[in-house]
Amino acid sequence: MARSPYPGLSVLLPIMAAQENGNEGIPSIFHTHFPRHVTENLRVQAGLTIKGPSPASAREERREKGLIAKRIEDIRRFMYRDHKIIVVMPAYNATKTLRKTYDEVMEQGIVDLVILVDDASHDDTSAIASGLPHTKVYVHERNKGYGGNQKTCYRMALEAGADIVIMVHPDYQYTPKLIPAMAAMIGNDLYPCVLGSRILGGYALKGGMPVWGYIKRRGN
Repeated sequence: MARSPYPGLSVLLPIMAAQENGNEGIPSIFHTHFPRHVTENLRVQAGLTIKGPSPASAREERREKGLIAKRIEDIRRFMYRDHKIIVVMPAYNATKTLRKTYDEVMEQGIVDLVILVDDASHDDTSAIASGLPHTKVYVHERNKGYGGNQKTCYRMALEAGADIVIMVHPDYQYTPKLIPAMAAMIGNDLYPCVLGSRILGGYALKGGMPVWGYIKRRGN
């Protein structure tokens, strides 16, 4: 069976193939539930699957539809309102806090992909990131600074087909638990851009921000 780039979608490919070949009893769900680039990709893959028979009875048809609905629900937890959400992490010597940050990012249940750009760290940042699921890692050969790191992050996110890009620093100086709220404001077309603050909410020091950094940012 052809593999799908979206978790859980490979089981739907035979159903799509049957649908394309005129079999009755299988609902046309793909245009209404998935963005165009997903459906086009799946239709290409569906051409590789064998034709399946239509349900033999109304009971089997209901069961088939129920399985499809459940799979859709499983798949949609990776997306927000059909938007592909990518978290980018500009990283430098983030070994101590990377995994904790990543775990909290993925706990939010709507992130499709994490892209970590390692700005020529001197520790094991890239090695740890390479072992994390749903994560792409890019390592700068030389340190390009924070601005250069951000540029690489955003470029890679756009190349990966992101609809919403959220930057989360892997130093865990602020919580990723705000990801769903921020994604909702953009995904519902309320705002084109949402900015967070390390300082507001009193989380910065508890998250590990040095006192001198906290004082500096409070003064800006």
